[in-house]
Amino acid sequence: ADNVPEGRRASAFGILSGIGSSAFVCGTLSTRFLSTASTFQVATAMGMLSAVYMRVFLPDSIVNDNLSTPIMSEGKLDGIVNQDEESDKKIQMFKTLPSIEDMLALLKSSLTFSQAAIVSFFSTLSDVGLHASLLYYLKARFHFNKDQFADLMVITGIAGTLLLMPILAPVLGEAKLLSIGLFFNCVH
Repeated sequence: ADNVPEGRRASAFGILSGIGSSAFVCGTLSTRFLSTASTFQVATAMGMLSAVYMRVFLPDSIVNDNLSTPIMSEGKLDGIVNQDEESDKKIQMFKTLPSIEDMLALLKSSLTFSQAAIVSFFSTLSDVGLHASLLYYLKARFHFNKDQFADLMVITGIAGTLLLMPILAPVLGEAKLLSIGLFFNCVH
């Protein structure tokens, strides 16, 4: 978000959400054709490959003083890190890994970020709860297997990502669509 102007952040998050939905569809589709043991091996390999890809090809955002509204400013984080020699060594060794104190300082320093974190937490909690209970019900009541689960998830993923979103985005606009999506996600 630091690298995207404030007026285009909704679009960037919408695109990111679309990519995540497409990845969900592709991942679910691939599990349809793999055995259960192979699914976990492929998922592990792809997770490791994506971590290496991000580390090599996607540099961390560079703090730019020209940003109108950066997520976190330097002034808000003063006093978090001790200047002891030991802490300097830790910082250099783990300079890309934020500590618990850093994460708490980030949540305290930005109301917008805190609200986004809360929405994300409850959204994920509801999604996981719904999927787990739905899959358990389908398995217990109708004896669904992994292939039938994959088919169901691919159908819903494709319907949302490829059919519904491209139709609604131009009609409603990105900001309204995001607001409607958050509202229904909360209701969900």
